[in-house]
Amino acid sequence: MPSVRSRIIGNLAIRYLFIVFVAFVVLGGCGGRDSQTVSVETQQSLMSRWNRVATGVTVPLFPGGPPVDFLWNAFDKFPHPTFRGGSATAYEAFANILIAFYENGDNFAFLSESRLFRITLSSTLHDGMSVDTTFEQITSQLSSDAWAPLVSAGVRQQLSTFIAKISASS
Repeated sequence: MPSVRSRIIGNLAIRYLFIVFVAFVVLGGCGGRDSQTVSVETQQSLMSRWNRVATGVTVPLFPGGPPVDFLWNAFDKFPHPTFRGGSATAYEAFANILIAFYENGDNFAFLSESRLFRITLSSTLHDGMSVDTTFEQITSQLSSDAWAPLVSAGVRQQLSTFIAKISASS
């Protein structure tokens, strides 16, 4: 009979694989601008702007588990909520960070003027698994009613106003 610890580890491994599978199916490839075409200075500015609003926001990796943050410290490791536990709490926290990011200072204008709404944002784990998205894509997805179990109606509504602005800026 497996120990409690090995059952927990097994359940976590199954959950992780399920989350990764769902992320690949839902997010897929995005065909956005490759991060290789964005200067290191722009990458650093983008991560710094993100981290200004993400600092201090944490969610448990799994119920009762260690906290994880949404800081963006390496350009190929965008803090996608799928890899922050994938829970409703993680998606809601991420969506609120995304809103705060767009609203903070001149961030929205910076993204628009630098044509960064469609840049490929990769979330690559140490084992090589990755999910690619764009600001436009993830904002659109999280604003849709399909995400109602993970993102509240008020937050989805706020995100939908940004989709209209992103479309107008393209």
